[in-house]
Amino acid sequence: MSEASQTQLWQKSFVSKKGDVHQEARLRLVSSLGQMRDSVGTLLKNVPADCKDLTIHDVTHLDALWEMASLIVGEDYDLNPAEAYVLGGSILLHDAGLTVSSFGNGLADLIATTEWQDIAAAILREHSIEVNDNNIRTPPDRIAPIIKFAVLRALHAKQAEVMATQHWTMAGGVQIYIIDNLEFRQAFGSSIGRIAHSHNWDIGKVADRLNNNIGSGTTLPNEWSVNERKIACILRCADAAHIDRRRAPTILFAASRPGGLSARHWGAQNKINKPTVDKGTLIYSAGQSFRSDEAEAWWQAYDLIGVVDKEIRSSNALLEEMHAPLFKVQRVFGAESPRALSTYFIPDGWRPINAEVKVSDPVHLAKTLGGRQLYGAGMLAPLREILQNAADAIRARCKIEDRPLSWGQIKITLENDPDKPKGCILHVEDNGIGMTERVMAGPLIDFGKSIWSSSLLQEEFPGLQSKNIDPIGKFGIGFFSIFELGSDVKVVSKHYEAGLSDTKVLEFRSLSGRPLIRPALPKELPRDASTKISVAISDYDVFVRSAAKSHAAYRLTASIVPDLSKALLRMICMLDINVEFQDKVGGKTSAHSYDIYGVDADIFIEELLPDVPQNERDAYKAAYNKTLKPIVGEDGKKYGRAALSFIPSFGRQHERRATGHVGVGGFVYEDYSGITVPYLGVVEGSTDGAARRSARSSVPKDVLIKWVSEQAKLIDQSRFQKLHLMKAAESILEMGGNPGDLPYVFNQNKLITHSVLNILLSSMDVVHLPLEIKYSTDLKIRQYSELNANFFEIPMNSKVFVIFGDDFRLVNEDLVRSILKDGRREITLSDIEDSPSAKPSLKLFIDIVAKAWKNEPRLFVEGFQVFEGELHLHPNAQWVMSLRKGIAS
Repeated sequence: MSEASQTQLWQKSFVSKKGDVHQEARLRLVSSLGQMRDSVGTLLKNVPADCKDLTIHDVTHLDALWEMASLIVGEDYDLNPAEAYVLGGSILLHDAGLTVSSFGNGLADLIATTEWQDIAAAILREHSIEVNDNNIRTPPDRIAPIIKFAVLRALHAKQAEVMATQHWTMAGGVQIYIIDNLEFRQAFGSSIGRIAHSHNWDIGKVADRLNNNIGSGTTLPNEWSVNERKIACILRCADAAHIDRRRAPTILFAASRPGGLSARHWGAQNKINKPTVDKGTLIYSAGQSFRSDEAEAWWQAYDLIGVVDKEIRSSNALLEEMHAPLFKVQRVFGAESPRALSTYFIPDGWRPINAEVKVSDPVHLAKTLGGRQLYGAGMLAPLREILQNAADAIRARCKIEDRPLSWGQIKITLENDPDKPKGCILHVEDNGIGMTERVMAGPLIDFGKSIWSSSLLQEEFPGLQSKNIDPIGKFGIGFFSIFELGSDVKVVSKHYEAGLSDTKVLEFRSLSGRPLIRPALPKELPRDASTKISVAISDYDVFVRSAAKSHAAYRLTASIVPDLSKALLRMICMLDINVEFQDKVGGKTSAHSYDIYGVDADIFIEELLPDVPQNERDAYKAAYNKTLKPIVGEDGKKYGRAALSFIPSFGRQHERRATGHVGVGGFVYEDYSGITVPYLGVVEGSTDGAARRSARSSVPKDVLIKWVSEQAKLIDQSRFQKLHLMKAAESILEMGGNPGDLPYVFNQNKLITHSVLNILLSSMDVVHLPLEIKYSTDLKIRQYSELNANFFEIPMNSKVFVIFGDDFRLVNEDLVRSILKDGRREITLSDIEDSPSAKPSLKLFIDIVAKAWKNEPRLFVEGFQVFEGELHLHPNAQWVMSLRKGIAS
């Protein structure tokens, strides 16, 4: 160990002085470190291949940590030989996990880790690759190195602890250890491993997990006990402090050309000289100035120096707390400001200003973007956000514990507030994954940061990422919507595997004040619950009215009394989790079953349409309870539950309500764009933007085609008018499905199916659609519903067809006058008023004819005798729209 052995710390600990009675013990410790260095050095040669673009992590880095440690602790700092041995072993192992070779069975062991499963799943999603067991275990070649690098970075400190005592097996069964000396491995292997691991911990964890006094080995002097915390502090400071050019040699920088974040690290460290110490201050300098195009590297250097300063300050604080000697170095120059650092890190032609994007008033931001400015004035949106968080937590726990969703439970309770006569307290509790203090004090109240996208997810809930979770909450702002309900908020939670004694309470008295975290009181968290959120609401009546009236349906009819329990059921009618609602103030209760695809259709309709009068709701049940079915893809995935709607909406025209909705994560949205045909039910959708005010259908086209084709088979034709059956067939065809035996058009005094129509079209070169003229200038397609007795009693021309029809003017008044004057006129789709999309029945029929003829038909408006024979008709009844084969001249 040429360089390490020349450092002050090494010399003072291991070099014997005259008359040293423990010389042999020191030599054995040094010999063991030499053997460890040889073994680890061999493993580290594989780091560049496994972790491309990392700065230098070979034995030169490890040796340099002795130099950094000596500089930081000072010349008078005492380490006994056993402590120096443990420090040396920790230095050697702390980065040794950055290669696949550090695992006993190589890549197979790495792939078997939970970290691989989680990280691989996350990276596959980032690259839009399907997350499945095969892709996780054997990712595509272009992705595999990225996953391996990320997993090794995440695991290397943890693996260092394992390496201290694990063995590698050679052919013939020979076992190889990093610490070859059995006595030293038994005495110090565990400490070396934990301390090596600890360089990746926060300082609080060092205090919690390591000890002040570990006894010496049985062959060493008794006084050589080991203070694990002190050694850990030296390691973390020395490791952070080694950021000079030796980590990023110029020739390697030029040859390897690292990219991304690695490029900034190389660019920064390539310019940094060895540090010096002056009056307890560690001082770094750059041998070269930083050009403007190297500004990112300058800022990277500033960040690195900030890390060194933080480690030294926190380590000294811990040493002082445990009454151990402090380090000579107390701070790092320049960490306090970019201006100060510019003294030694000189910008060339530019000036660093700490003008990073930041939120100077996070409270104001949370109040605006977390409240009604984002979600609107209604009070149902905040409740939806809270319930979505609860649903995410339950789904995550059911995934990680392989439980059915039927096990999950959300309970919503409203009770009187003893401190406010008009007020109430809303409680929402769930049995999901829960939260530790780190989550409650971190992502939960970090506006804009979601636990689902934070590194904390893997640490707190290992294995969850690989379970292919798809949380509703992604933006990290939904929790703040609760302050629209009230400012007095309490969150009680614990990790689902923790005991009741680990339950913590996060309390807000106002959004502008600082929250506090405290241990929970007995029974503050209900039995079997993981999280309970409570908010004090100032006025119960206002809350109930506002939440219930958030639904557009209630705004249509003032006569309907707002009912929060019904509004809530409507919102969660597609939620696959059990929900109980108890309003102790208003005396109402309701319950929702997780079995959204199995619950009786009548119950589903009751939940979906709570705002319509009971007689209308009963009419919808009678019409659609036999066809209200799951929308299922070929792979068995379900995309909602719906029935094709083909009869007119019930109720008065101005009070008609939408019957088809879109749900995201099980929650129904009032503002949405659903599928293109009328339906009753809820289809799966997605929503963009943080507000999540509106949703749009995300059901694949092929799945919808399959669903509407199945609907055709389910419709009992004996129970519906022919007109409505024609509408059903038209909707199915519009979606691209097969209407089967449903009647589609009227021809020769009878209704025929789409398949029969195609057979007839194959032998025709012209077809006619009857028109009618009203008020001299209003030309319309004659609808089936408007046919008089003649069409049923008198034989029709075989080439005349009547469609379901659209109640729209065909062309503008000027063109009608011209047609009536000329007696015949060829028209185009562009002539059809308001564009063909406004006339779906006509456009659909034209498309069907074009497909049958394999060419777009020419369109004419002309006089024509619709009936066989010489029947006398009013002139206005003898006009048709003709579709003819041929190419226009």
